[in-house]
Amino acid sequence: QSVYLFGGIHNIANFSYAEYLHRGFAELVVIAVLSLGLIYVLKAVTSVTETHHSKVFRGLGTLLMLLTGIVLASAFQRLRLYEITYGFTSLRLTIYITIVWLGVLLAGMIASLYWTPRKIKVFETAVLIAVFGFSVTHSLINPDAFVAWQNINRGDIDPVYLSQLSAEATPALISLI
Repeated sequence: QSVYLFGGIHNIANFSYAEYLHRGFAELVVIAVLSLGLIYVLKAVTSVTETHHSKVFRGLGTLLMLLTGIVLASAFQRLRLYEITYGFTSLRLTIYITIVWLGVLLAGMIASLYWTPRKIKVFETAVLIAVFGFSVTHSLINPDAFVAWQNINRGDIDPVYLSQLSAEATPALISLI
């Protein structure tokens, strides 16, 4: 499975770049939602007392989150390979940001397995942090300007795509003149 997850250029023979990327991201989203949902529900119905079973549950939950993190890293690598080949787009940048904040959610779930204060719901707080963090990150990065600068710096100038960017990309586009 490691060749499929991290094979990169070796898998391109079996898939197009787009199929390789889309398939990896779709798998990531499905696995992350199922894994987080499964652990969240099982944690809610599991006894909070410190028993051998709860230790096993925490260990297996952590293992599941770590394995999901491996799929997360694979999706990031696939996206990076696609971006190196075809350049940045606003959508690809949004997917990078999504992958990073999904990683925060996985870490939040692991933290909630081991740390359960009475007044703070750790995973729910991590969800709020991830949602707001995604929004703030996306706003601060200014996707169209970032994409324009990145593509111009790498010499990947697609006039049709660059013309579709918002006015926020104008400073980067002026540098072409």
